[in-house]
Amino acid sequence: MKRHSLEYLLKRDRLVITGGLFFITLLSWLYIIYLYRQMVYMDMNALFFAMPMTPVWTSTDFILLLLMWLVMMIAMMTPSVAPLILVFAKVNRERKRQNHPFVNAGYLITGYFLVWAAFSVVATSFQWLLQQIAWLNPEMKTTNRILGGFILILTGIFQFTPLKKPVSPTAAVH
Repeated sequence: MKRHSLEYLLKRDRLVITGGLFFITLLSWLYIIYLYRQMVYMDMNALFFAMPMTPVWTSTDFILLLLMWLVMMIAMMTPSVAPLILVFAKVNRERKRQNHPFVNAGYLITGYFLVWAAFSVVATSFQWLLQQIAWLNPEMKTTNRILGGFILILTGIFQFTPLKKPVSPTAAVH
């Protein structure tokens, strides 16, 4: 009976993928909530969890900040990619059933997380660089008017670009 139920579950990749994505997202959010609660007991703002509070960073500071970026990216971005992963898995399940070449959804998920891990490394490095040149203070406030103005102008320009408008899934298919 156990073997039969395991085979049934494995054939239901949609359930396995959805459950896995939900579990990863849940773990990430629980970790963020845990960090926030630790800061409440220390009478600190949640903005500062896992962030170096001095201008000089240690390797531990870098790793903790990288972990913070990575967990936030996973927690926030996984729910938005779940439909894509499910459609990808369904299409490839059908391809496999018809004996056509197919790709396991695990590759898509791994690639997705690797991209966010790379983004987290870039964000952490950029944050370190800005703090080293004193354009960002340990409280994450810009200290350079040029940087602040640049961020404001880029944000304003973005508001008028097509990048702001979401692409509908049906438009991408046609």
